[in-house]
Amino acid sequence: MLQVAALISGLLLGQSYRLPDAARANLDQLVETMGDAYARFDMKRRDQIAHRFVQLFDELGDQLAPSLRDAIGPSEGHEIQSKLVVIAIDRKQRPAIYRELEHEYLEQVDNPQARFPHSRQLQAEHKTEMYRLPWEYILLRPAMSTDAAFHDGNARNALAAIGNNASLLTLVYGCRIAAQGEPRLNPNVEDRERLVLGGLRAFVNQQGLRGILQCLEWTETQWQGQQMWEPVSYAAQLLNSRDWQKVVSSASTANLTEKQRQLIERLK
Repeated sequence: MLQVAALISGLLLGQSYRLPDAARANLDQLVETMGDAYARFDMKRRDQIAHRFVQLFDELGDQLAPSLRDAIGPSEGHEIQSKLVVIAIDRKQRPAIYRELEHEYLEQVDNPQARFPHSRQLQAEHKTEMYRLPWEYILLRPAMSTDAAFHDGNARNALAAIGNNASLLTLVYGCRIAAQGEPRLNPNVEDRERLVLGGLRAFVNQQGLRGILQCLEWTETQWQGQQMWEPVSYAAQLLNSRDWQKVVSSASTANLTEKQRQLIERLK
């Protein structure tokens, strides 16, 4: 997944703050670890990747001064490095909030006697801004074999309900690293891409549309000729509401790639 690390490095050139060398190295490893989750699927390696991610996040939180969060400011929603730094500091400062969500939705299930038990129903109190960064952490963290099924769906749905555009980066980045994966060798690739597109559907604005176009540009190339699922057709079904069609029809194409301009036409 070195190509993912290279991609992210390119997105970080505009940062306005400096990190300790150890923290910078840690971030590079985090990016690579998240990408590893979409290589050839192996249950044992899957858990190793997830545990490595948690370890790296713990270390990052220890390496960063809390005051750095103020220096980052609004870039949290624009650069993945800034996003990871903010979450690491927040997780260090508010561990009980993160632990609350993990216990409620990753470790508990709705009906332990069910044939296919899954994560508990999302509660209203957890669909608030106070829980936004913990949910983004859960969505970024590679899944473990012990996690309750659909916990990532709960994370997606919570972020959709909260509706902060700063979460678009987490959703789109999840699609980007999945699009670098091996869809025929790892079922999590398609699952994550579908989950992300469903989450982006809730952001009925130009920023949400831009995120969808970025995801479709990556995923259509990934799935081309594989005849397994068609991301653009799937997205078109998601965006067939009147409100979404207004956003699509009024979109400016000035800053879009040629491929994204073509995709807009296919979403109408």
